[in-house]
Amino acid sequence: MSSDDDLEEDQPRIQQYEEQENEIIDVEAIEQKLEEEIFEERHPRPCQKSTGLAALRNGPIVLPFIELSTYEWNNSRLKAGKTVELRDGSFLKIKTVVQNVQSDALALRGWKLKRTTRLRKYHGIVLRNLNELIFTFQVDLDDPRHYLEQSVVEVALEDVLRIRKLVCTNYPFPKFRFDDELLHTDKPERIAKEKIKDTEVLVARYKITTKFANASARLENVKKANNYSRTQLETLDIGECTIGCVMPVSLQRDLWRGDTVIGGSGIKKMARSAGQAGQPRAYEYVDLSNDDDKAFEEKSKANLTNRPPQAAAKGVQIYTYGDTFTGGGGAMSGAVSAGLKPLFGTDFMPICCETLRINFPDVKVYELWAHEFSVLPGDFHVDILHLSPPCQVWSPVHTRPGKDDDMNFASLFAVEELIKKTRPRMITLEQTFGILHDRFRPAFNALIRMFVDSGYSVSWQVVKFTDFGLAQSRKRLVIVAAGPGETLPKFPAYTHSKNAEIGLKPWTSVRDVLSKVPRNATQHDIRAAASRPLASWHVWDDSSVVSCITTNGGDHNCHPSGKRSLTFRELAALQGFPHEYFFAGSCAKVIKRQIGNAVPPVIAKILFTSVRKHLERVDAAEQHRYRHH
Repeated sequence: MSSDDDLEEDQPRIQQYEEQENEIIDVEAIEQKLEEEIFEERHPRPCQKSTGLAALRNGPIVLPFIELSTYEWNNSRLKAGKTVELRDGSFLKIKTVVQNVQSDALALRGWKLKRTTRLRKYHGIVLRNLNELIFTFQVDLDDPRHYLEQSVVEVALEDVLRIRKLVCTNYPFPKFRFDDELLHTDKPERIAKEKIKDTEVLVARYKITTKFANASARLENVKKANNYSRTQLETLDIGECTIGCVMPVSLQRDLWRGDTVIGGSGIKKMARSAGQAGQPRAYEYVDLSNDDDKAFEEKSKANLTNRPPQAAAKGVQIYTYGDTFTGGGGAMSGAVSAGLKPLFGTDFMPICCETLRINFPDVKVYELWAHEFSVLPGDFHVDILHLSPPCQVWSPVHTRPGKDDDMNFASLFAVEELIKKTRPRMITLEQTFGILHDRFRPAFNALIRMFVDSGYSVSWQVVKFTDFGLAQSRKRLVIVAAGPGETLPKFPAYTHSKNAEIGLKPWTSVRDVLSKVPRNATQHDIRAAASRPLASWHVWDDSSVVSCITTNGGDHNCHPSGKRSLTFRELAALQGFPHEYFFAGSCAKVIKRQIGNAVPPVIAKILFTSVRKHLERVDAAEQHRYRHH
């Protein structure tokens, strides 16, 4: 099928950046500059009194305006549910027809759609096919109204070009599109495509929702393109689909990943012999989606002599977890704390794999590159998958080519194969916020496209770790994706704030963290930390947060007293690791790299807990519907 790229003249021009070979670069200044370009650090201003524009977008219909049930226009009827093409090339699905009884002026209120070929900023995140549309919504997070109510826009009747037929569906492309035979005529292809573009059925399968802190941030986004809080790209809900054009969500899921065990594909099963009565049960974990494990479960039932057979067979379900680009295991540590069962972890660094085996002895660890893991034989399906592809090439502080850049690029774009290999219900991914910069926009859009092509809905936002209790002013991009037949979880609410706002805790200070490190904790050799004084040691204020823990320990890699360096345990504590977590390696640089590159476990725990609770809610609802069907 040929593309309609040639029909659009507003394709984005990708600016090329080149580094000067002998350029002297102030890394800190560059990071700050790019951070300001990507998003502004500002306190949201209170919403001002409604302007005409704000009232037009969100206000009720009051005199002198009235709502019309229908309006005759160009031998057709304009009414709720109809779709019109606008003169600017966009579309509107009508919610209501509005008339000003004083001036007789007419307007249409409804929801805006764009051709997928004309997304500009999000160029290429969905299939760019002829007559495929996408809903574009804007939502204020401080507005309690439904997103469909908030996202209504108003257009004047004179802006309407013609009425069009629109099919809204959650079926994947190409279901319900125009007949392909219309492209194969005796006329030139361009003429045939122009006619299809102007007259044939339109299909909408996706919606993209941009969420702002408040109305002020939304209105300012015209001038500041990244002044948003969160973005979601989703397949349409069942209630948003045209009647008769709905694919059952269970079918979506089954076609993607086969049978799905609702409630968690693993089971936390307590097994012990008859001679162990009165002793604490030992826990074993079984993957319910694995036939061999099912057989093991059946064989194990006889050993549970002090428990009814039915209860023993049922056990306690648990959601399974896979971790790729695992590094030192920060995300996996958080997953365990959140109540998930890790089945595997992958990383190409031997020292990281050693760390994983020490801390997670029951987890299968693969010392492989991502593309090597993707072609392994066997079933690696999990409920939740985490991805942390190498981010150095994207980082705002990465300004010169590195020796591993090609492999880092390849690892990032191995994401699609990892998704196909594991077919998870939910995916989380964290990256440096630098990938949102215009310099890397094509790569970011390509990354999102990898999820979308497999039927996933995707949400992304920049997260401030201080507002989740980490003693670092670190910001990261967090992506959450929900597989076919699944819904996106709500992003967890912030728990901390700088000024201890109502209902939130104050930021966690460096002093708070270091004061809780046990003196006898592992890898906490204070004497060794003071044995090699450095000129860079200095007294610094530990009453607030630290800027960042990086692979070399960061700017504050000495103790606040200025009398010694920070121990490995203190660095790990500032990164949110449990005090008993052990890092393999005899070289300080290697251990610090594992700590600095890790996803903070305390952040991962919050994220994975949110995902787990979401799955528990939707699975409980599905089980309830099944029982009462």
